[in-house]
Amino acid sequence: MKTFRSILLLLLFSVFLTTSVAIAADAEAGPTRLDGVWKLDWDRSDSFEPVMEALETPWLMRRLAGIARVGVELRAVAAPSDCDDCAEKVMVTLNTPISTKEVEVILDGVPRPGEDPRGRATVDRYRWTPEKGLEMIRELELPSGSQARLREIRSLGDDPNTLLSQLTVWVDGSERASIARTFVRTGD
Repeated sequence: MKTFRSILLLLLFSVFLTTSVAIAADAEAGPTRLDGVWKLDWDRSDSFEPVMEALETPWLMRRLAGIARVGVELRAVAAPSDCDDCAEKVMVTLNTPISTKEVEVILDGVPRPGEDPRGRATVDRYRWTPEKGLEMIRELELPSGSQARLREIRSLGDDPNTLLSQLTVWVDGSERASIARTFVRTGD
C-alpha cells in the first residue's frame, strides 16, 4: 500500500509540476483568464518521461505516471484593492482517483520552501508577467545529492482554450530535459 501511495504522490507531483498553476499571458485579464478545469492533451504533448528520469524518479513510477489521468482546476484570486504590496494568487486543485489536494500559489517571485510528494524539500517561486505568463522555478536536491532546477513557462495558445507549457530541467547546472506540453480547457 505504501508503494501505491508513493506512486500516486509522484503522479500528483508530476501533474502539479506540469500544470503548476498553468497560467498564461493575457495583459488585460491576467491569471483570471485561466480559471477553469484543464487536462493534458496527450496527443499534442511530449512525454514527461525525460523530466522524471532527470529527477531520478524510479522506473515503475515513471511508467505509472504515463497512464494516470488527473484533473486540474485553477482559480485566480485577485490581490485586495486596498493592499499595494499584495500579489495575485492562484488556487490549484489536483483531483486524482483517490484524493484531492489544493495548493495556493503566490505570484510574486519570492522563494518559498515546500516539499514534493516524494518528501523532498523544494524551493518554489512563481512570477506573473504579461509578456510570458507564468514562470515557475523549482529547486530541489535529488536522491543522488545532485541539485535540480526546473523552469516552466506557460502561455495561452491562439485558442483561449489551449494552454502551452515549456518545461526545462537542469541538474548540477547542465540541461537534462526540455519538453513542450499542451493542455485543453474542459470546464469553467
